[in-house]
Amino acid sequence: KEDEGEIELDVIRLGSQDEACTVSYETMDATAVAGRKYVATKGMLSFKPGDISKHFKVKLINDETWDATLEFIVVLSGARGATLGRYLYKSRVKIIDDDCFPSNKFEKLIAEKNWDAIPKVALLREYIKLNLKNPSIMKKVIWHLCMRQLKNATVVALLVIQLYLVDFALPATGDLDIATFRLASVCAMLLTILLIDFAILRAKVDIRIAGEARSLIQQNILRKFLNYEEHARAFIHKTDLLMVLTRDANRLISDGFLTYLRLVEEG
Repeated sequence: KEDEGEIELDVIRLGSQDEACTVSYETMDATAVAGRKYVATKGMLSFKPGDISKHFKVKLINDETWDATLEFIVVLSGARGATLGRYLYKSRVKIIDDDCFPSNKFEKLIAEKNWDAIPKVALLREYIKLNLKNPSIMKKVIWHLCMRQLKNATVVALLVIQLYLVDFALPATGDLDIATFRLASVCAMLLTILLIDFAILRAKVDIRIAGEARSLIQQNILRKFLNYEEHARAFIHKTDLLMVLTRDANRLISDGFLTYLRLVEEG
């Protein structure tokens, strides 16, 4: 569990132990990322004659963010005086998350299953914070809000162009070159605004905040379920799990996080 602070891993030597040998080890990211869930570690183990096993420790980072059971990989390499196994040279290490969804703020009430005592607005706020703690979602939210402000700027620019068109471009003037230049300037500005609007529309299609937020909760729920022991999974109906991953997850995103985002935009 992540609250244990560190994990001790054993490297076992099989076969003859008559000779000394060395082997290097190194951690690699999988679903767990070094610096966020654990501390990247590498080094070398030395086996003396007669030694069967050696161990090393990897520090775990106990954060307050709800995650699935994540894992990193330990890889052995550079063996001297020994041969690495074809498949046993690497191992997956699971980090069991001990945080409540969406945060530990209501941990006691959740443990007591006192659902009615949990304030709904505060619970929604904690869920929004969970999404914003995700670097990928936070980046997309900032980009989305910037696109919204740029859209507002194009509306203001369009009003300014209309005023310029009425006050300067359309009134009759004796100089044909000046009139032509003014109309060409208006056309160029309108074309620029159209291109900006197209770029904003394209950017919103590429951002896909809803898909990112949906993926976050669906992946974590499924991973948690798969890491339950078999007898625990037997108590959960497959139809209930399917409804949580499809209907409930979509409703949580659309009625919760996206509604909050729309309020921020309009505010």
